[in-house]
Amino acid sequence: MPIGICYTLVVKILLVQPPIEDYYNTSVRTYPLALLYLGAAVRESADVELLDLRTNKKPRPIPNGSFPDLKRYYRDDVYTPLSFFKRYYRFGADTTEIKNAVEAKRPDLVAISSLFTTYSMEALDVARCCKEVSADITTVIGGIHPTLFPEHALNSPYVDYVIRGEGETPFSRLITALKSGKGTGIDHIKDIGGVC
Repeated sequence: MPIGICYTLVVKILLVQPPIEDYYNTSVRTYPLALLYLGAAVRESADVELLDLRTNKKPRPIPNGSFPDLKRYYRDDVYTPLSFFKRYYRFGADTTEIKNAVEAKRPDLVAISSLFTTYSMEALDVARCCKEVSADITTVIGGIHPTLFPEHALNSPYVDYVIRGEGETPFSRLITALKSGKGTGIDHIKDIGGVC
C-alpha cells in the first residue's frame, strides 16, 4: 500500500423487511419506513440496500396455520363472525427465497426490522437464514419488539446485536465501530445490546 493513502473497509449493509404470517395483511404493515430512515443515516459510510421480503409476494396459505387446535372453528363449510380468520397465510418469501436473496446480495451486515412481537419469530428466522448463508454475516435486529424485549432477540444464536429505540444514531455508531475493525466502543453505545 502506498504511503499516505488510507484504505477504509467498505461495508455492505442489507436492510431487511421480513415476511409475516397472519390471517390478513394491510398496507400499513408493508411500508418499510424505519428501514428507509436507517439507510439514509448510513448511506454516506456504507453501501446500503433494502431487501423487502414481504411486498409483492403472493400470500401462501399455511395448512392448519399455527393454531391446529382451532381447526374445528375455522371450517370452509361454516360461516361465522370468525370466518374472516379461516386461512392463515405467509405474506412474503419462504426460507429458500430468503437464503437465495441474501447469498446473491453478499452483505457484510444484515439489519432486520422486527416491529411487532407477533411477527418476531419471522424476523429471527431471517437472522437464521443469514447465518446459514454465512456465519460471517453480522446480524442486527431493531424495532418495537427488540426495544421492549431485547433479551428475547439476543437469546437467539443468530442475532449479534439489538438496537433499541430510535435506531438511526445507534445504528450509525454501530457501523462506525464495526468499520474500525475491532468493534471498539460498541459496549458503550447507548441503545445497543450485543452478544459478540
